Amino acid sequence: MRDCGARLRTSVAERWIVTAATESFIPGAKALYNSAARWCPGVKFGILFYTDWPGRWTVQKVQDQVGADAVVYINHPVPMGDDLGKKYNSFLTIGPEMYSRLLIPLLFSGRAFYLDADCLILQAIDELWTMDLKGRPSACVDRGDVGWRNDQVAMASGTVLIDCAEWNRRGLVEQCLELQLAEGLTNNVEGLISIAHGDEFLRLNPIWQNLAYFGCLCREDKIIHYAGYKPWLTEVHGWWVNYLSIWQAYYDNDMVEADQYIPRIPPKRPADPYRNKANKLNKGW
Repeated sequence: MRDCGARLRTSVAERWIVTAATESFIPGAKALYNSAARWCPGVKFGILFYTDWPGRWTVQKVQDQVGADAVVYINHPVPMGDDLGKKYNSFLTIGPEMYSRLLIPLLFSGRAFYLDADCLILQAIDELWTMDLKGRPSACVDRGDVGWRNDQVAMASGTVLIDCAEWNRRGLVEQCLELQLAEGLTNNVEGLISIAHGDEFLRLNPIWQNLAYFGCLCREDKIIHYAGYKPWLTEVHGWWVNYLSIWQAYYDNDMVEADQYIPRIPPKRPADPYRNKANKLNKGW
């Protein structure tokens, strides 16, 4: 069943922030929306929402939970996605929400900055809309630069700037889906996007995706990614999450509270940020 809050290839704006979420990621999408509203005035916010209970969710309900002016697609089908829902590497269940970022060039126009729903925008990102992509279809951080293995999967596309027209010109969506069928889901969506791009993406500075679990946030960082334990589940599971209070402030849309943490964040990244935990903030953060 499909329920769309916008028409295909919405062209109201040429600048988009887009995320994907299931019901369990709604708190993350809300905090991300609030951070986008604070730092990206005039940029539209889109959400690709997937649920096993579509009768319980309407566009209005998602907007009530996330943001009143969010452009919402509910259970928009991923082409060739009949095999989704299997296990990846024996532990991660692959669902359409993981692959839905492939729909962005089909549903939006202009430039769209995709962020996983467990990310926050921490300062203005205006340069995304004007930076020279040098003819490349995408820009994102290299996986090696965020501290992850960098083999054939080079793109850390948990945050990725997409030139929708260039993706469509190159047929990148179709290439990714063909790889999905050929690979038999041995790669998650980041792997598919990387293989389809080859080396044809603009590498961004790591400030565009700092992983919170390393505990090395600095004031230069534009995006924090709460990969790993999710801040909205700490009370349920008793998890440790670095910079929890910053996320909570954005979730509450309390920007005065969010700003009070800025002086406590070091201006520069530690020399070895992925092993140096000296900047791990005290409990309550």
